[in-house]
Amino acid sequence: MNRIPDGRREATEIRLRAYPPDTLREEDFELHRAPAPRSLEAGELLLANSWLSLDASARLRMRESDSPYMPRIPLGAPISGFALGRVLSSRRSGFAEGDLVLHSSGWRTHAVIRADETGWRGPHRIVEEPGMSEAAYLTALGPAGLTAYVGMVKLLDPRPGDVVFVSAAGGGIGSLAVQLAKIAGARVVASAGSAEKRDLVLGLGADVALDRRVPDLSAALKAAAPGGIHGYFDCVGGPELEAAIHNARPGARIVMCGTVSNYDAQSGSLPRNLFDIVAKELSVKGYLTRSYAELLPTVQAEMAKLIRDGRLRDRVTILKGIDSVPRAFVSLFRGVHVGKLLIQL
Repeated sequence: MNRIPDGRREATEIRLRAYPPDTLREEDFELHRAPAPRSLEAGELLLANSWLSLDASARLRMRESDSPYMPRIPLGAPISGFALGRVLSSRRSGFAEGDLVLHSSGWRTHAVIRADETGWRGPHRIVEEPGMSEAAYLTALGPAGLTAYVGMVKLLDPRPGDVVFVSAAGGGIGSLAVQLAKIAGARVVASAGSAEKRDLVLGLGADVALDRRVPDLSAALKAAAPGGIHGYFDCVGGPELEAAIHNARPGARIVMCGTVSNYDAQSGSLPRNLFDIVAKELSVKGYLTRSYAELLPTVQAEMAKLIRDGRLRDRVTILKGIDSVPRAFVSLFRGVHVGKLLIQL
């Protein structure tokens, strides 16, 4: 075993205390403090986390039954999520002390990455791009950017003049998708749940920003795109998906990276017009970001260039401290934060 250099003596992690029967509460989490790890086995890494990503999809693992997405989190176990950390000690080839690492052992101040942790959720050593902030490797140059890039550029693939609808456009993924659609030459109609978020997406280039809470979103989308939409980037499901199907042109394309409208509940509303997918011969494609992990270096290079050229902006809400995680994650489902939600340690 390899001894770890002296440093912070205590590590803190967030654990799942209870499976919420419906709406998530702060009381469903607990903070656990313990001595920081002091030794490593062959193939392991010790990281001091500096940034944590709070992603709505983690809510799907906080249920009593497993989902096809990922196994549930056992009660009393630490919660995982994407994070950035610096290597404190390494017994793993290709990683050295001080390296910046993207990994999935977030929701804690320190992480030991086991030798068998590989693939998308294993550790990725970051080759830092000039002029990019450290946090950008969780946002535009990280999982959020990869999700937006795959869905908008690779799958939806809008052409100049296409009309594209983007839901949850004031969030970390949606705000990037809006900008990628505009770069491709599309006319973008976006939806968001607050005036602040709608102002944001208009500032990012959206042609129209709709209030997702209006009584008849389908009618609002029709007014914004009277000729129908060619594509829809879906983060939400629910009423937004129903509105998109109703306003889709024949042969339109829909890509789905999430259905956040029903994450914080045991059931959600389905669109009432699913047969229109058949009648209009729509293409509907769901995707998991991890299936496109090999594109991450390409996305990092391309998004960094767009940021340096002033063609892409990254909006982030930053909260500080591991103790802020439970409240921040619960608030994620209330729609109060603008852009990508990060915790700085």
